[in-house]
Amino acid sequence: MREEDRVITYLGRVAAEKSIDMIVSGAAYIRDPNCRIMIVGGGPSLDELKQQAQQEGVVDRIIFTGPVPPQEVPAYYAISEAFVSASTSETQGMTFIEALAAGLPIFARPDEVLEGLVEEGVSGFYFHDPQEFASNVDAFLTMDPLIVTKMRQGAGSRRRQTSP
Repeated sequence: MREEDRVITYLGRVAAEKSIDMIVSGAAYIRDPNCRIMIVGGGPSLDELKQQAQQEGVVDRIIFTGPVPPQEVPAYYAISEAFVSASTSETQGMTFIEALAAGLPIFARPDEVLEGLVEEGVSGFYFHDPQEFASNVDAFLTMDPLIVTKMRQGAGSRRRQTSP
């Protein structure tokens, strides 16, 4: 990674039901040349997603870390500007809660598990397809830094409101 890179991170199991292919496809539409999508984790779809990135010409925009030890997970959140997940099959959404606790705004597809966690423009953004994901990322990356700071605070407060 380069110092000027702006990182949006997916962290979790890399499997078909997580719809990471939608995120990989979205990378092609992101206008900011310094934006990188970091996919942290391993699973049965990792090689397939690497092939997809190659075929779609976005291999230079996506960082595949593979599996990482649990104690290193906070470091990946710390170097990220936001968190992304296209999954609509979550039952608890623990990575969403971890990302919010780290003060990361979330890019996600609408899902019942996210009610109360993601509020559009406050703690994150919803998307329905790769183009909308990219459009939201571009809007986020060009926001006034004060608004981004408020979003990061909003993300952290969302997490506190949903914690037991």
